[in-house]
Amino acid sequence: MARSYESLWLWIAGTFAAFGLALLSFAGTFYGPPAHSAFWSSGPMIGTYAASCAALACFLCAVREISFPLAAGRRREQHLSATPPATHSPHPPAETSAPRTWPAASTDRWRPTTDAQEIPVPSRRRDNSASRRGHSTPRRLVIFAVAAGVAVIGLLTAVSRPLGIPRAWPYKTGGYVFSSPAVAGGTVYVGSDDHRVYALDAATGRIRWAYTTRGEVESSPEVAAGTVYIGSDDGKVYALNAATGHIRWAYDTGGVVDRRPAVAGGTVYIGNKHNTIYALYAATGRIRWIYKTGDAVISSPAVAGGTVYIGSNDRNVYALNAATGHIRWTHTTGSYVASDPVVTGGTVYIGSHDHKVYALNAATGHIRWTHTTRDFVDSTPAVAGGTVYVGSGDWGVYALYAATGHIRWTRTTGGSVESSPAVAGGTVYVGSDDGNVYALNAVTGS
Repeated sequence: MARSYESLWLWIAGTFAAFGLALLSFAGTFYGPPAHSAFWSSGPMIGTYAASCAALACFLCAVREISFPLAAGRRREQHLSATPPATHSPHPPAETSAPRTWPAASTDRWRPTTDAQEIPVPSRRRDNSASRRGHSTPRRLVIFAVAAGVAVIGLLTAVSRPLGIPRAWPYKTGGYVFSSPAVAGGTVYVGSDDHRVYALDAATGRIRWAYTTRGEVESSPEVAAGTVYIGSDDGKVYALNAATGHIRWAYDTGGVVDRRPAVAGGTVYIGNKHNTIYALYAATGRIRWIYKTGDAVISSPAVAGGTVYIGSNDRNVYALNAATGHIRWTHTTGSYVASDPVVTGGTVYIGSHDHKVYALNAATGHIRWTHTTRDFVDSTPAVAGGTVYVGSGDWGVYALYAATGHIRWTRTTGGSVESSPAVAGGTVYVGSDDGNVYALNAVTGS
């Protein structure tokens, strides 16, 4: 009975190992990282294949430990069934003049003696087998433990991708990446200084398509209605099919376009460094209207309530009619405006190189409040929970009450903060020129 249980456990171990190996192979084939990815040669991938080999080895060992002892046991049973039962006589057998002929079979358990007395000899093979079986039990338990452990690791590795457990991946482009990615429909869209726009699988990093422009792509993409809208330093605004990367249309503005476009009401709004704000029909790329500013436009537009809000290097914040391009109001700051406006609750929040953060009435452009930092504010504000979060060139991250502009808290980093904060789950995430990304408590700044 003990042997049956032992065999059962060993078979369970082998099954687990084989199952883990199959899942590992499946995961590596269908969900593995791309060959061009650095992850291919990194620790997790090497560990996956090492676990596969270990699972196979444990499975084979388990099969060997089962099959060989069982075969030996069957041979012993056949031997015992073919051996005549031993008989014991109270008197020794009488001697005869003719020598006794003994069977030549090696399975005979009796041997002749010179004094004609038959003496049963225990089977040495049987004793050795029993001893060997007793010593092999710890080894089998070790094999079972290792096989089961490897199988569990393989199971977790294999099902992590189908269950949606995220995995880190890198993708190497041919240049610097200043573009901020946009994620839509399980795809990451981003530009690179290698003149390309990339579409990457959000889960694995595999490339889905790449489109080559004639200039560096520092603009961040905007994805709407199955189309990727993005600018390039070649002066063009591109509309690309989000699924295939095929070009729908391109419009040449004649100046560098390195900011994110805004898409609303079937119109694409974007500025360029030739002092112009464009409104293009999203379906065809034809001009809807153009507005000329007094200097380069390096601020991304925001659209709310039928109005386009955007800053310019001519020190102004503009509010333009989204349908016609007619000016509704302007507000002049003390320096150029590279920050992107954020519109919420009837207020426009924006920074300026004059060291200030502005809160402007969205309808009139009148100042609600300003807060002065110790250096330029190129960071784009983030507004959440009645608080405005913004960075400054004075190395600080500021949390200001959205209604009054009073300081809620500040946090000093080791470098200029030109990054735009993101707020999620009660945490503010922001980068600094000191090379760090900070996660700060949204309430306290700690």
